[in-house]
Amino acid sequence: KFLKNASVSENTFSVIMCDIDDFKKINDTYGHKCGDLVLKEISKAIVSSLRDNDFVCRWGGEEILILANNTPLNAAAMAAERIRSSIEKLEVENGGQTVRCTITLGAAESSEGSSPEDVISIADSRLYTGKRTGKNRVVIS
Repeated sequence: KFLKNASVSENTFSVIMCDIDDFKKINDTYGHKCGDLVLKEISKAIVSSLRDNDFVCRWGGEEILILANNTPLNAAAMAAERIRSSIEKLEVENGGQTVRCTITLGAAESSEGSSPEDVISIADSRLYTGKRTGKNRVVIS
């Protein structure tokens, strides 16, 4: 519903798709309880990097979708970089061990697609370009 409302608005919006790098390795190494803790801490870091009128949700396994309302691509790229940087510095304590991780993000602007689904698909494609080209990065083209 949130995405549909944004798509009928006259205002530009951007979608940022995020994926935790090597998340399976975190679960395999430290267990699913730690993986859940990492997801919660990353979620907090993402939400604290955004504005109140932006929307964040889990999109499949460890992917996260962000709808940045009234936001052109260049501003979404800056928000994505803030998120990437904060996750890179994040340290999650797990039973006396410190778990660190990174995140890869892809962003697209509403003007790049003919529907919200198109914009999500473009952002997702950019995310996977980032995964293939080294991870821990923001891709906007």
